[in-house]
This record gives sequence, structure tokens and C-alpha cells, in this order.
Amino acid sequence: ALMFTAVTLYWTAGAVRNPRLSRFLLAGVGVGFATAAKYIGALAALPLTVWALWSGLRDRRRWGWLVLAGLASVVTFFVLNPFLGTVFHFGDRLVGVYAGQARRYESDRLQVVRGELDFLATQHGWILGAFLLLGIGLLARRIWRNADGEALLPLSLCVGYPVLYAVAMTL
Repeated sequence: ALMFTAVTLYWTAGAVRNPRLSRFLLAGVGVGFATAAKYIGALAALPLTVWALWSGLRDRRRWGWLVLAGLASVVTFFVLNPFLGTVFHFGDRLVGVYAGQARRYESDRLQVVRGELDFLATQHGWILGAFLLLGIGLLARRIWRNADGEALLPLSLCVGYPVLYAVAMTL
């Protein structure tokens, strides 16, 4: 999933540099690949979605292209998952198991965020975490000063991924 997410980001950067329908569709196919590899790969759609919504204020065609890219990702996902019926069959049980664990451990969204920060600290160290926060701050500054669309790509992934993960893990 990580490789497909990286490829999707590369294709998304191409769509940002030279916005065309074909590039949006290619990024959508990449999201479908990432999601087919692992469901969390669906979050590879964040950078393209955020950028298209932001830049669509100037060119409304990009919102339509974003919808078509979403359709391309869904079609790709379904084509690459021949056992999808099994997933839907056992999906309710899986959600029930996760909900039971959340109740047992009295989990909430803040606990998931604390777990993410703890993972970052124990697996990568606080130095890397400090540089990550510095990078996020510099990207936000770049967007604030230059209205640079390309800086939205990594920023939306760095900030949006953990937030959406925390929300999804405590539904």
C-alpha cells in the first residue's frame, strides 16, 4: 500500500503541475491501487482532493475532474478485488470486534491520537517527530505566504492522515 500511495502522490503532483483530466484519472487509478492493496490506502486521495477543492475556486472543471477521478479509483478497486463479497460478508463482524475493543479499553479519539504520537516517539524518536512538526509548520507558512498549491499535497497527507485515522478507529 505504501508503494502505491507513493506512486499516487507522484501522479497527483503531475496533476497539480499540469492539470488535465487524464492526469486526474491517473491519480484516481493510483488511489484505487493503494486501496486495493490495503484499505487505509484510500487516504492517498487526500492530497488530490484537498488541492482540487482549493484550486477549484478558480477553475470549476477541477471539481468535476475530481469526481471522475473518484469514480476511476472505485472502478480500479472493484476490478482488483475478486473477493469483495467476502469482505462485505464479514465486515459487520469486524466492525463489531473493533467496537467491542474500543468499549473494553474505553477508547476515544484522543487516545488514538496519543497512541499515534507514542508510536512516532518509540519507533522513530522524538528528534524525527520534532522535524516532522517543523516541516508541517514550514509547509503551512509556505501556503500562507505564497498560496502555493503544491505545498498542500504533503501538508494534507501529514495532517489529514492521522486525523482521519483517529476518526475512523473510533466510529
